[in-house]
Amino acid sequence: MPMSSPLSRCQAVELVARVAVLLLRLHHTQLRSTPSARPSLARIHAALHAAVQGLKDTLGFNVAALQHLQRAMKERSGMTDAAEAASGKLVKRPAGKKQGRGGQEQGKGVKKQKSR
Repeated sequence: MPMSSPLSRCQAVELVARVAVLLLRLHHTQLRSTPSARPSLARIHAALHAAVQGLKDTLGFNVAALQHLQRAMKERSGMTDAAEAASGKLVKRPAGKKQGRGGQEQGKGVKKQKSR
């Protein structure tokens, strides 16, 4: 089974890349001193580079989609806030105070007692 077969099927790319880096670190001096290893290393490098680039492209696409969804949700929530404000249902908070989970104001912690 050739080394690049899991990469050509896009299975366990991360694992293959980690194993390849580990083996390169462990056997670096032996691989540098063996000229016959160079073509094999070049094939592994090319296959890993292509597979990892594909994963990076997929990740970038997914991040862009999540950012788009986040912007859309912010716009939608902004529209509902504007609609509630127009109807008088929006409760205004004092400036500088953020409301945390459970409706409690953030920024107010337990006060320290003075030591004697």
